Amino acid sequence: MAFRTEVTLDELLAEPMVKLLMRKDGVSIGEARALYDRVRPWLTLAQQERSGAVASPCIAPWAVCRPDQISPCP
Repeated sequence: MAFRTEVTLDELLAEPMVKLLMRKDGVSIGEARALYDRVRPWLTLAQQERSGAVASPCIAPWAVCRPDQISPCP
């Protein structure tokens, strides 16, 4: 039996267990989509860090500074 490790947001929100928990917690589909939209940039950054596409994973995504201000990773 093969397991899927990735699903789309629509597939996740259509899962009966997810629907049940959202209803129990009083979370609407719109609220779940808004949360996803807020965290998606960090998810993308984490994927890039794992693949080695990000030059320095020690730099926070919200940090704005020049390269000469960045100290090396410990």
